Amino acid sequence: DLVLLLRVSPGSASANVMLTRCRCLAIWRIEELLFLAAAVFNIGAKGNPEDFEPHGACVNRFRPPQKVPRTATYYNGLTLNDTCFDSVSSDYDRKKLGNPVFAIGDWGGINYGAGPVPADHTKAKDPHKRRKFNPAIDSSAQERVAGQFNARAAVRNPDYVLNVGDNFYWGGVDCECGETVSKHCSDAQWRWTFEAIYKGKGVDGVQWLGVLGNHDYGGWRFDRGWDQVIAYTWGGESSTGRWLQPAVYYKARVRYDDFEIDYFFLDSNLFDVRENPWWDPEHNICGASHTAPTANCGEEGPKSPWDCAGWFGSMWAKQQSWLDTQLRKSIVDDVEWQAIVTHFPPWWGQDQWKWLASQYGVDLFITGHVHRQDVLNQYRWDNQFKPTVVILTGGGGGITSEFFPDNGGNDDQYGFMDLTLFKDKIKIEAFSHTSIIRSTTWFGPRQAAWKPQTTTIAPGSATVGEDAPGYGGGDTPPPDSSFVSDIMGQRQEPDVAPEEIPDKDKVSQAQKLASVDPTITTDSAAQGDGDGDGDSEFVNAAADGDGDASGDGDGYGGVPAQADPGYGGTVV
Repeated sequence: DLVLLLRVSPGSASANVMLTRCRCLAIWRIEELLFLAAAVFNIGAKGNPEDFEPHGACVNRFRPPQKVPRTATYYNGLTLNDTCFDSVSSDYDRKKLGNPVFAIGDWGGINYGAGPVPADHTKAKDPHKRRKFNPAIDSSAQERVAGQFNARAAVRNPDYVLNVGDNFYWGGVDCECGETVSKHCSDAQWRWTFEAIYKGKGVDGVQWLGVLGNHDYGGWRFDRGWDQVIAYTWGGESSTGRWLQPAVYYKARVRYDDFEIDYFFLDSNLFDVRENPWWDPEHNICGASHTAPTANCGEEGPKSPWDCAGWFGSMWAKQQSWLDTQLRKSIVDDVEWQAIVTHFPPWWGQDQWKWLASQYGVDLFITGHVHRQDVLNQYRWDNQFKPTVVILTGGGGGITSEFFPDNGGNDDQYGFMDLTLFKDKIKIEAFSHTSIIRSTTWFGPRQAAWKPQTTTIAPGSATVGEDAPGYGGGDTPPPDSSFVSDIMGQRQEPDVAPEEIPDKDKVSQAQKLASVDPTITTDSAAQGDGDGDGDSEFVNAAADGDGDASGDGDGYGGVPAQADPGYGGTVV
C-alpha cells in the first residue's frame, strides 16, 4: 500500500504519515531485538563493575555512577544498581513494622541570607490564584514544614526521601545552564535552603531522590541552572552526599525483606511548554519574553527559545519509549510495586497516564506542582486513575499555598507525606505544618492488564515477552493505536478538575512532536558531542537503562538485562 501510494501521490500527507509509521515500526522492532540480545547474551556491561555489575552486592545506599558525566543529560535513562533494606541490617522487624519513606515537593524558598522565604504567589495575575497573605504561616512556610519533617524523621528514620521537584524558587539554581557537571555554582542556595534546613537525627545522611520541576528550569525561562541540580549528585562545596538525581529521568529498584518496588523518576515539564515562545509568557518554560535571545544550554539542552519546545518534545518521546520498556521489565521481573515520581500530577496528559497505569499496573503516582497536599485513594470519586493512587505533595513551603493556611495546621496547604511500605499494602500519612495527621490511606497493588507471552530465544534458555511493536505486548495498543502520538502530549482536562487545570486552548504543539516525527525515538548522535554522550544508534540499545544517551561511548549508562531462566515471569 505504501509503495502504491508513493507512486500515485509522492509527498502527500497520507504518504508521509504511512512512511513515518513504517519507519517507527522498524525502529521499535530493532529496539526489541537489541533488548532481547542484551538479555540473552548479557552484552553492554562495560564501565565500573561496582556501579553497573547487575550481580554485584546490594547495599542500603543508592549509588550513582562513579564517573562524573560531562553533561547533565549523559545518564538519561540510567538504571541504578538495586538498593537493599532488610531487617538484618536494621534494629526492627521490617516485615512486621514496614519500611518508612518520606515524600515532599515544592519546598525550596528564596534565600535572602536569613533563612528561606516562600515565593509569594498570593498576588498572582490569575484572579483564581489570589488570596490573602497569612504572615503567621506564609512568611516561614518552608521552615515550619521542615521542622515537622525533621521531628517526624527522628522517630521514623526514613530509608530515603522522594523529592518531586521545584527545589529552588523562583527560578532554580541561580546560574546559567550549559556548564560542565564538574563545575558547581550558587553554593549559598544549597547550603541555606537545603543542607541547613533538613537536618538532624533520622535526616542526616538520608538520601533524597528527585526530579526537576518547572521552576528548576527557570519557571518562565529554560536557561537557569537545572543542570546544576543534577551536578549536585556528584558533590558541591556544601554537599553532605545525600542528594541524588543522576539524570533528567532514571529508574531505581529497591529490595526489601520479602518484596521489591520500582521507582520511575520522570520529567513531565513538557506540560509547561508552549510551541510559540511568545505565547503565555508567565507559564512557558520556553518563553522568549523573559529569556535572552542568546540563551543557550549547549549540547545538553535547548539552544534558544525557538529550539526549546522541540528539545522538550524530543526528550518526552524518548522518555516514554524508555518507560514502556522498563514497565514491561518490571512485570517480567515479578516486582510487586511500581511507582512513578514526577513533578506534574497525572491529570496533565491524563489519557496517556490512564493507559500506562492500566496496562502495566502502576500502583502510585507521587507528584507536586499544585501547592497543597492531597491523596487520591484507590476508589475516591474524583480519582480518574483509580485504582492507582495519586499523591500530591506540593506543599513543601517553597512557595505560598493554593489557599489560605490555618494557623493551627488543620488544613492541607503545607506539609509532607510519610509512607510505610509492606509486601501487600502501603500506608500513606499526610502531615500538616503543625504535624497533624490530616489523612491516613491504605491501599494494595494494582493488577497489570499486560501479560508477557513467553517465547524461547536461542541460544540459551531465557524466555522473554513477545510484544506488539512499540506498545508493550499483546493485542492491546494504547488509545488511538499509537503510543507516541496524539495522546502522548495533549493536555487532557480531568473529569473532575482539581484546583489547577491546564488551559485547553493553549495546548502546545511541542507536545505533539512525537507524532510528527517518530524518528526522534532513535538516539543517533542525540547530544551531538561525539564522545559517547549520545552515540547509541537506538534507544536502550543493548542495555537496560541507556535512555536517550546514557552512555554508549564508554559503556556507562545502565545495567544490561539479566538472562535469568524463566524470564517470562508472572503478572503480580
